[in-house]
Amino acid sequence: MIGSARLLLRVYISSFDCKNIHNVIPLTRLLTKQIALVSVFAALIAAVSRLPGIPIMVGTQSGKIEFTVPLYPIAGILLGPYVGALAVLLGNVVAFLIPSWSIFGLLTIPAGVLSTLVAGFLTKRSKWLDWKAAAVVLGVLIGMWYIPIPNPQQAYVGLEAPYYPIPLHLSALALIFIFRHKIADFINNSAKRMMTLGVGLASYVGIMTDHMFGNLMFANVFVPYFADLRGFRNFLIQIGIQAKMGGSRPSTGIGDLFMLMLPVSVVERLIFLAIAIVIGVAVVRVVGPYLANWGVSPLETSTKKSSTTE
Repeated sequence: MIGSARLLLRVYISSFDCKNIHNVIPLTRLLTKQIALVSVFAALIAAVSRLPGIPIMVGTQSGKIEFTVPLYPIAGILLGPYVGALAVLLGNVVAFLIPSWSIFGLLTIPAGVLSTLVAGFLTKRSKWLDWKAAAVVLGVLIGMWYIPIPNPQQAYVGLEAPYYPIPLHLSALALIFIFRHKIADFINNSAKRMMTLGVGLASYVGIMTDHMFGNLMFANVFVPYFADLRGFRNFLIQIGIQAKMGGSRPSTGIGDLFMLMLPVSVVERLIFLAIAIVIGVAVVRVVGPYLANWGVSPLETSTKKSSTTE
């Protein structure tokens, strides 16, 4: 009797192990594919970061805005918010460690991660971690613009330039609430025009998220400690620029700096957006179906049909 019970127990354990093995093998294959994609995308970001960027000089410190910015939302669209964010994080860390690095480069490592997260959330359909999570991330960053963080020069950018986020960042937040789940629908649409619209919307929001985080680091951690804002303000007065930039307090110069650079930022970010759309649409159309079939992408395996002509 005891021998029969032992035999039955062994048979049960063997069948249980076999079931677990059948569950583990697909999971292992999925993780292997994700690790490979993370490695490839991280290497791509590190390589692109070696290209000459847009230089930034503040006092004795310098940095650059890199052409990796358009790749961040593409990573989120293709790989999803979490795997894509991991790839961007590794790529940015490797790029930072490769000489020559800068303080501004260190401070802006999370910018690309947030950009990828937001764009990835916009491609998902879930209860909370979808467009709502994207809106929360960008909304929090915009809210932080108006928080006065103590610094040696008492330069509070949100109080001196309160209108700065309106044309770029608040417009991106408004687009999230206007289109919501439709952004994911557009990206998965078989019509090229609709797919382009979806990739464009997700990329725009991601690029603006990256920009806002960079602005916060630049305004609160970089400029007040390395820039002579009083000298900059005196220079503006000498050349006849004395108008307040919409702030509610005497200007230290930081509000003038950001508002005067706003047109440059608009052109710069629109160029990044155009690059992201061209690359993103091509990659989604060519590579997206394969990644979806492998189960490593939030993209749908079968795109929706549309009456819109391509």
